[in-house]
Amino acid sequence: MKPGFERGISTVSQREKAKEDRRYKFGIGLFLVLNFLLIALIAITAYYVATEKDVVVLRDSDICVPCEDLKLHPDDTIEGIDFRGDNKETCCVKEEEEGEGGSEKLIGYFIDHWLKKKLASDNREFTRYKCGDDEEHKPIIKLVGKTVKQTGPSDHKLKWDGTSDLAIDLNDGRIKHHVDHGLIEIKKSGLYQIYSQIVLEHEMADRDQHGSASIYQHSVILKQAGMPADYNHEKFILKVSNTHCASESNTHTITSYISGAFQLTEGDKLGVRVHNNSEIATVPHMNFFGVHML
Repeated sequence: MKPGFERGISTVSQREKAKEDRRYKFGIGLFLVLNFLLIALIAITAYYVATEKDVVVLRDSDICVPCEDLKLHPDDTIEGIDFRGDNKETCCVKEEEEGEGGSEKLIGYFIDHWLKKKLASDNREFTRYKCGDDEEHKPIIKLVGKTVKQTGPSDHKLKWDGTSDLAIDLNDGRIKHHVDHGLIEIKKSGLYQIYSQIVLEHEMADRDQHGSASIYQHSVILKQAGMPADYNHEKFILKVSNTHCASESNTHTITSYISGAFQLTEGDKLGVRVHNNSEIATVPHMNFFGVHML
């Protein structure tokens, strides 16, 4: 064999050997990486198995939420709740429970938690009110019409009944009814809603009145605090005038309602004036006069 040919075979053999060495080293490296990943996976699995919590078993119709969503502090009391889990961190109730239990109870605690958390972030005080709490009531009064016909006086102001079951007169000093004058006196300054309704029953004196026009006026007057108590210092704050043509019937019925909101001062007095006060229907619930603070 010639020397040149022998050198060519030797060079090819060396290249093949080098290539096999690289393959061997790559295989060893890949094996080591896979083994490392396998060991890491085994370690992670072992960690989760070691720290695994007991599974919370949910029975039929159970509703469960994390207890941390129902209270801000671990010492907060939660009644009527079934605590589950190793650390009692899951709160459950039965959905079919009614009244103060079941889902309504969970919702109530959740809303309280949300409000307390929100108000705490705003540095406000949280107070939960219940029906019957002794809280301050705004001034209110409602008077109803009398069961007898009213005649006079010349200023046409109506008088009212505050003792009827249909009336609201608390007599708590927040607002006062002057029975003799038919006036309501404001004892606390503020914005008030004023309203009044009257029903008139006009009797035809003779047939000549049929087809003629009748005029009726219904108004609420204000006597401002500190002003003289006379007719000249009364102020109309609500007023309506109606003109009706009499029908063929001997009795003509008219209903008038007026209402409005006004800023009133302590000591102000309010009254209702009707120019046809003798024709007011003697049915209490049809005629009324009321004031309440907004």
